[in-house]
Amino acid sequence: MTRHVAWSLALTGLLAAGCVSDPWTIYDSSLYTTLREPSPETYAAHLDLLLLLVDRREAQGQAPPPGICAESAFYLHRAGRTSEASAYLAREKRYYPESGLVVAALGRLIAGERAIPNGDGEHEEKTP
Repeated sequence: MTRHVAWSLALTGLLAAGCVSDPWTIYDSSLYTTLREPSPETYAAHLDLLLLLVDRREAQGQAPPPGICAESAFYLHRAGRTSEASAYLAREKRYYPESGLVVAALGRLIAGERAIPNGDGEHEEKTP
């Protein structure tokens, strides 16, 4: 079994068992593993952590930290959960209206659009 699969299984197990009292303590290592050793398993484990972070903050009546709903939307999109991704983008914009440009860009990615803003409100076709 590769190291990243083992890490993903361990992280998922810890989250499921409730052994992680503060999931922020493992956010950095989860993101690092996901970026360093990308795989469906590391993406899924990191997404589980992100959703837990959002759920815990909202359960406490607090806004998730800036960018966490947008990051969740990105990984939900990667997992093929497009409608959920759009809902998380809406949450990000509701909590942090100043994130509008990032939310709009991720929204275009989720919608499958290739156009990107060129800075003056117009769009340019992104070349592959």
